Amino acid sequence: LGTGGWRIALRAFNTLERSMQKAQPSQGLEANLRSVLDSVFETTALLPEEALLQVVDAMAQHMRGVSDVEEGNILLNRLVEVCSYNLSRLLVMWDRVLRIVTDVCIAEDRGELRGAAAAALCRILAQALKKG
Repeated sequence: LGTGGWRIALRAFNTLERSMQKAQPSQGLEANLRSVLDSVFETTALLPEEALLQVVDAMAQHMRGVSDVEEGNILLNRLVEVCSYNLSRLLVMWDRVLRIVTDVCIAEDRGELRGAAAAALCRILAQALKKG
């Protein structure tokens, strides 16, 4: 897909996730959609390193354009998931992951997301330390 394609996909995934959060639960449909959405991020573990880096770069680009706190939180949570599914390759993408978090933390207009970005970084580090 490349970085541009992943960015479009991330935007669609965020819209879907936000819609699912606001919709009234229906019998199993929401669970099925969430499972499919989760599996997209889980299968990043099967991507070659170059493709994985494109996903993370797309997340960085998408985060720069996010003005909504809820969407930013969703994206940060997905970043944690991508890192979790790819712990064995965390060092490969670490500089990009750290750049996403620091960009959020130093941006003057992102005050509401700073805590979430710091928490995401802590969760990633905690998972990496558990793995050893």
